[in-house]
Order: sequence, then structure tokens, then C-alpha cells
Amino acid sequence: MTLILRGKTRMYAYLLYALAVISLVASAVNGGIGEAIWSIPIAAFIAAFGWVVFFNPRLEVGPGGLRVVNILREHLIPWSDLALAENRWGLYLYTMADRKISVWGVPSTVGIFNNSWRDRKKDKDYEDPDIVWEESGRVTRIVSSGFAADVITFRLGRIKGDANLRASLQPATYWPDKAETRLQPLPIIVLGVTLLGAVLTLAPAVS
Repeated sequence: MTLILRGKTRMYAYLLYALAVISLVASAVNGGIGEAIWSIPIAAFIAAFGWVVFFNPRLEVGPGGLRVVNILREHLIPWSDLALAENRWGLYLYTMADRKISVWGVPSTVGIFNNSWRDRKKDKDYEDPDIVWEESGRVTRIVSSGFAADVITFRLGRIKGDANLRASLQPATYWPDKAETRLQPLPIIVLGVTLLGAVLTLAPAVS
């Protein structure tokens, strides 16, 4: 099973989607069809920004290791190269080479007691899913950074301590032997194209 962990930041994406729709409707009401068409590139950029920054980022915990999908880059970290998952003012993953990788999709809850039992108790309802690693498919959970760190730490301990489990984990797609970072073409293209459209739309009005 691949467990997809996300924070609560998706609500910001939904707010930006709503803002994009409201801007289109307001333009149509105030200026007619022509004004609505003029505002489409701007609304598209607002929606694209919400998707790239708040909706798409996530942390995938799978058979091969961890896939960290951030805003414009993704990191593939095999279990054999993962040293530590730390929850301190954010979720951070450390490789065996002591490389520090932040996880944008599961942000920390701001506060000095983020790691305390008070947060664990308060968030118990949504932080205690029934995770069955032997199942197939993909399961998504909305979690805190503390829960994500605990899940990774527990899973890493099981894998490193059980040779049979390590042998049985066969990722369905390519997985590197060492941590690997690469750019994500789709978010870059979506954000770049919509930004260009918004700039070209606003340029005549500014000049």
C-alpha cells in the first residue's frame, strides 16, 4: 500500500479556487462578457497558484521508500537511505549522508507544544487511521507533521529490523538506491504559462 499524507493546506487551495470563480463572476456582472474574458488569465493564475502551492504537494509512503512532492521539486528517498524523520517546526527527513529535506505538503502546527501529548490527544480522531500496509492501492490521510513523523519512524524501524519484510517490498515503478531530487515539469509549466498569461493581460492596463 502507498499511504499519501497531506496537511490541512488544501483548504487554502479551495479558497483560491473560490476567489478565481468569484473574480470571473464579478467581472461578468460588472463589465459583461468582454470583461469576463479579459479576467480569465488572471483567474487561471490564481487557480494554478492554489494547485501548485497548496493542493499538489504531498508525502507518499510506499514500498520503495518516501516520495516527497514539494512545490516545484520532488525527492525520492529509498528506505535504505533514510536515517531520520524529525518533527520540529516542520517535518524534515534526513538521509544517511545527513542531507535535510523539508516536506511542504505536511506543514507543522505552529506552537511550542507541537510535539506534546496535548496535540496527540487533541488530534487523535484523525491521526489514528487503520493503516494496513499489506493491502494494495493508495490511501490518503489528512494528518499533522507529528503523526507523519511517527508513521515514518515506525515503518522505518520495521523495515530495517525485518529482513523478510525488506525482501518483500517491491516498488511498482523505478526507485533509486540513493536519495534523488528532480524537478516537476507539470507544476512549472502550469504556473509559468498562467503567470505569463496574467502578465500579458495586465501589461496594457499598467502601461
